[in-house]
Amino acid sequence: MKAPADFGHVYAGLKDFQRDTVEHVAHHLYGENPARRFLVADEVGLGKTLVATGVVAKAIEHHLARGTKRIDVVYICSNGDIARQNTTRLVTRLGIPGLDDVRPIDRMTLLPQAARHLNRQRVNIVALTPGTSFNLRSSEGIARELMLLYTLLWDEWGSEVLRGNPALRVFAGWSGFSGFAQRARRYRSEADLDPALSADFHKALRQRDRHARKNGEPTLREEFDELRQLFYRERKAKRPREHLDRRRAFIGELRTVLARTCIHALQPELVILDEFQRFKGLLDGTDPASDLAHVLFDYPDVRLLLLSATPY
Repeated sequence: MKAPADFGHVYAGLKDFQRDTVEHVAHHLYGENPARRFLVADEVGLGKTLVATGVVAKAIEHHLARGTKRIDVVYICSNGDIARQNTTRLVTRLGIPGLDDVRPIDRMTLLPQAARHLNRQRVNIVALTPGTSFNLRSSEGIARELMLLYTLLWDEWGSEVLRGNPALRVFAGWSGFSGFAQRARRYRSEADLDPALSADFHKALRQRDRHARKNGEPTLREEFDELRQLFYRERKAKRPREHLDRRRAFIGELRTVLARTCIHALQPELVILDEFQRFKGLLDGTDPASDLAHVLFDYPDVRLLLLSATPY
């Protein structure tokens, strides 16, 4: 897909003060001695999303001029529905042919499902939320993530380890086991995952386990073997709290390894943090999820556009 080199229609749709803001931001982000971050703060109703659209257009023009092969823009908002709504408007205003065909990626860990599609696009807009993409150790995720992890581990640890109900019980969580097992087996047989991203995940998994062995800690494979035995013997309604906590920690660690791998595969050029004051702990390091977030924020040559409705 070829992205347009002229976004005159985007700038023509802005008011004078919005257009001035776009030019000012673009100068600081992409001019001489560029800044890595820029904050736009104004009152509600003055068109921050319109300004963001103009900045995205400037970013695309900048990278097209540099010959960047793939331009990924990441939009982060605390609410998933609002993030998808605003990125839909952003795509419509940009008017890039084919860009509206991109499937939404609302969780970093689901990128392997869409990576092939992203690689066919010159420009990609991805919507994420901090809770589902960075804070991955606090929950076990959703069924799609668990089925994806099951499939990736099948390819790494082999069928002898993953075949059978005991292994599936570890991933089923509180889902109905029979339904989850059926869906997971079907998912594994039909999944069209990006091979490069899958290989990077397997490599990261082995590196993580080598580090664990060096420090005298159990590897994820060893932890899985124990969980598989525990959940095979126990009835769902009588599982001890400590066993459930062990499973949550195991799944959370897998999700974190996968998310870190996916960030590097995403190739972000511009990250937009909307209403950033709601999760500023990601920026200053006080949020437990900030370590993973900074893998994205500190990506080489990435630019951060911070939006706030409150003068900050």
